Amino acid sequence: LQGEPVLLVDTQAAEAKLEAVPWVESARVQTDFPHTVVIDIRERNAVATFQGSDGKFRVIDGQGRVLDVIDNQPVDYMLIVGANPDSAGGQFAGAVYSAAAQLVVGLPDEIRALTQSVGVDAATGTLTLALDGSLDGSTVPVRLGDAKNLDEKLARLLLQIRSGLDGVCGLDVSTGDAGVVRC
Repeated sequence: LQGEPVLLVDTQAAEAKLEAVPWVESARVQTDFPHTVVIDIRERNAVATFQGSDGKFRVIDGQGRVLDVIDNQPVDYMLIVGANPDSAGGQFAGAVYSAAAQLVVGLPDEIRALTQSVGVDAATGTLTLALDGSLDGSTVPVRLGDAKNLDEKLARLLLQIRSGLDGVCGLDVSTGDAGVVRC
């Protein structure tokens, strides 16, 4: 826009160009006569990452949109494991990745502190968690099932975590009762 007369600036085209950037959720471009253009950008929030079959990591937002494709694993975001797609920047990774991202956003702090990764099965649409189980470094797999009623499932999981994970080798909170597999 630099060098263009303010009266000739195509604000809609500028907004569309900015919104084509995967990290940009929305953009608003306004002119302010005689020589100012004001640009307001709302950025998407990255919440999780997964590695595609090509070895590159995808950073996704809470809706499962791929914001970036990078060579190394970003440590600031929750890792999603599974048979992950090679989605390009700006694409949606799929419904199960959207559900996984929403799960990551909704994790209570007590559960988040123990969570090593979120597992997805794109074929069945099911979600799992891998929790740090004890001082010996063991992992406790948690079956969540589909993305329905995640709040209730997380509440059941939180109750079990508060009861302790010592001697627990697996949890299933996908149904009304928390199933506990003892070691």
